[in-house]
Amino acid sequence: MTSELVTNAVRYGRGSIILTISATAHLLHVEVGDDNPSAPRSGMAPTDDGLGGRGLVIVAALSTDWGSRPAPDGLGKSVWFDLEVA
Repeated sequence: MTSELVTNAVRYGRGSIILTISATAHLLHVEVGDDNPSAPRSGMAPTDDGLGGRGLVIVAALSTDWGSRPAPDGLGKSVWFDLEVA
């Protein structure tokens, strides 16, 4: 899932990419920031033989929660996911 978010930042983001990972005893939080303020788009219907369109679908299916938020300075965004740890 981390690879999917980083790949999207490389493909569709701008400027620097910042990866932040934090963990508690029960939760892993991964966040990827870039300088493109456009929110990610999920749910594009991939074809069986297509090469793209599955990344955020995978993140949504495997994570406990995920989303995006604008950067505090308004010059980018972060896309994140949480994963509960047993």
